[in-house]
This record gives sequence, C-alpha cells and structure tokens, in this order.
Amino acid sequence: MKIKVEVLRAFLEKHNLTIEDFAQKSKMGVLEVEKLLNGEEIEIAPARKFIYFLGAYKAQKFVDWKAIDKKNPLANEFFEEGSDDENL
Repeated sequence: MKIKVEVLRAFLEKHNLTIEDFAQKSKMGVLEVEKLLNGEEIEIAPARKFIYFLGAYKAQKFVDWKAIDKKNPLANEFFEEGSDDENL
C-alpha cells in the first residue's frame, strides 16, 4: 500500500501526533510509518493495521490509488475519488 504523504502529514499535524504516537496507536512499527511518510510502499500486515486503526472509510482517502494502479473498491455514489473530507 502507498499513501498520499501530504494527507498523512496533515492528519498527524491536525491531531498533534508524532510518528511514534501514530505507530503506537495504530500498532504499526515506527519504520512502517516512516516508510509511508517517505512515499514508500508498505507490506500487507502493516497496511491492514493502518486501515483497521483509521477505519476503511477514512483510510481510503489516504491511499494513493493511482500509484498502486488500483480502483478504490469503496468508491460509489456516496464517495467520489478525489473529493476532500474535512473530517480526516
């Protein structure tokens, strides 16, 4: 999984979270969070923890669907890809 780095950075800033805080709360390793923030892809196990922590609806907005060449499986009439959600 790859994410939109700017979205994760904004989330961390908005919620006053350090990399270590986010890693602890999401049960991910610091290394995996650092990879995400460096624009690197992470493996399935930490990706699942990321999604579980945020919830699928919110996590889908972090995923860089174009970078992984996949269509967002949750995109539908209630959520259009590319739309912003001020409640991140």
